[in-house]
Amino acid sequence: MLSAIYDYPVKAHADLMDSVGQSSFDFRKYMGEYKMDMLPFVEAVIKDKVHYANIVTIPAYCVGDVAHHIAQSTDNKCKDDMVMGIIEAVTDVIEKSLLSSVTKFKSPEQLLSLQPE
Repeated sequence: MLSAIYDYPVKAHADLMDSVGQSSFDFRKYMGEYKMDMLPFVEAVIKDKVHYANIVTIPAYCVGDVAHHIAQSTDNKCKDDMVMGIIEAVTDVIEKSLLSSVTKFKSPEQLLSLQPE
């Protein structure tokens, strides 16, 4: 599943959302429209010779992904050393918890559920 996010991100994201029963909107339609809306802007920066590595990959944070709600506020908070230290400590605990439990997961989708399988 993780490699699919890089190989074909829209399909992988849609498949993941389908697998957990998301049905409040048509993700594939939304992303198709989003791609067409973004295309002129991406083409313009490429034409202006902006290096590909410097083109923000906005579609990576899209509908269904909480990151598009928290990106700017997180950036603002992380400028404070104490807040960043707290975030790093919490992230370490989350990482250790996931790594110690990884053999207990029956599927990648189980990570998205609050209920144990």
